[in-house]
Amino acid sequence: MKKSERFYIGLIYFTSMVSVLAVRILFAYDALAPLEALIGSDNLFTLLTQVICMGAIPGLMYLCLKRRQGIGVGRALRQIGFYKPRREVWKYVVVISLFSTFITTFVSLMWSGVLSLCGYKYLSSSGDDEVYNLFTVIGMTVMTAGLPAVFEEFSHRGLLRRAYPLKKDAYTYILVSALLFGLMHQNITQTVYTFCGGLVMAGLVYVTGSIYPSVLYHFLNNFIAVLLQAGARGNVLGILPAALYGLLLGTTAGQTVSLIIVIIMIPLIYRLFVKLRAAANPPRPVKIYDTYIYATRLDDLSVYGKPEQSKKPSRGEKAFFAGVIVMNTLATAMSFVWGVLR
Repeated sequence: MKKSERFYIGLIYFTSMVSVLAVRILFAYDALAPLEALIGSDNLFTLLTQVICMGAIPGLMYLCLKRRQGIGVGRALRQIGFYKPRREVWKYVVVISLFSTFITTFVSLMWSGVLSLCGYKYLSSSGDDEVYNLFTVIGMTVMTAGLPAVFEEFSHRGLLRRAYPLKKDAYTYILVSALLFGLMHQNITQTVYTFCGGLVMAGLVYVTGSIYPSVLYHFLNNFIAVLLQAGARGNVLGILPAALYGLLLGTTAGQTVSLIIVIIMIPLIYRLFVKLRAAANPPRPVKIYDTYIYATRLDDLSVYGKPEQSKKPSRGEKAFFAGVIVMNTLATAMSFVWGVLR
């Protein structure tokens, strides 16, 4: 029986996540100690997981799949969202990104409090007294914001969008993408706020038909985190955002105000998505046989092309995604247990 597109994308994604877990195991047993000493543990881990596990491996597998289907590289990339959106969308994307970044930061703080109440113990960061210079901030921006924005969006928003190409699959795509993205971190401290951010990023991809808005969101979110960390270490670039976030999130009164701001922001983000959808998908004439109809990029005859998956996938065709969820859920649960016991 011919397999659906979701089956093959699931296989690609499963392979990618198994390779990420393999890298984590190698680091746990110090199998890469010589390389860690050469370029640094964090840098090596980022390069392996981002460029190799979530870039080269799934990218090559996807292009091989498309070649077997007789689809060229350009069309294959457009099918997963490497498509330039209309200029009108960017003002909405930037505002949505800034609002959502504040919300995810607030959620992260609240979730950290919940974990602490459950007995989870946080490890203090090494180099807390280190002062970040300009080169440190640039390096962290590349490794912490740049690479994840490209490769995590390719694997979690682009590839998964191809697994759910039909208009009726929109909500399933958004939820599955966010769930897999949250569990991918395999760290209980990151799961909840990355799930929330994943919902927004998947929504951006679905509404605009392009992966670039989610790449921008991801970069801005991580870049602000870099600035906050730099500001806490005395770097002038991060002093202002660190002071602002400290005022809003560092005290009980500030957290109360932040909760009110978050409650206000959520319906505003929804309204911005409505405007974004209108800006990204103006009706346009599409010729079907001898008749013109007006369609948008959210219709099945959109930038993604004619859907290759027209039937409901069987349980077997969903097995790879289910396997990833089970594997990463267990790894996330183990991170919680380890945090409680240490």
